Amino acid sequence: MAVLGLAIFIAAVAIIASGLTIAGRYGESPPPNVGQLGYGQVLGGAGMIVLGVALVASALAVLADVRGSRRVAAAVAALTAVLSAAGVFLVMSQPVPDTILASALAILTLVFGVSAIVLGRPRA
Repeated sequence: MAVLGLAIFIAAVAIIASGLTIAGRYGESPPPNVGQLGYGQVLGGAGMIVLGVALVASALAVLADVRGSRRVAAAVAALTAVLSAAGVFLVMSQPVPDTILASALAILTLVFGVSAIVLGRPRA
């Protein structure tokens, strides 16, 4: 979970940078609403940063054996699984679906779903 959380954090920084610099891609004739085009990317990237930090922090808390951290880590993993499943649905509902991205999100759904189940079970 910590490794995937770090990967999500790094991807979020790239998405935010892309959203902030979107006006530069249009050259001399930008559309009139160029200031609003990157708004969704910046908000989505900020959400991904929060999710990435939560994944890393909860995984490290489990490794440090902090009391109650397994439940929190299971909840964060379950939330991530739900969000990646929603991503699969959104990607596949596009007019031209990206099957590679949908497959990667489906694998993440499975990984985080299993992580939530494993972390949520009672300790032996």
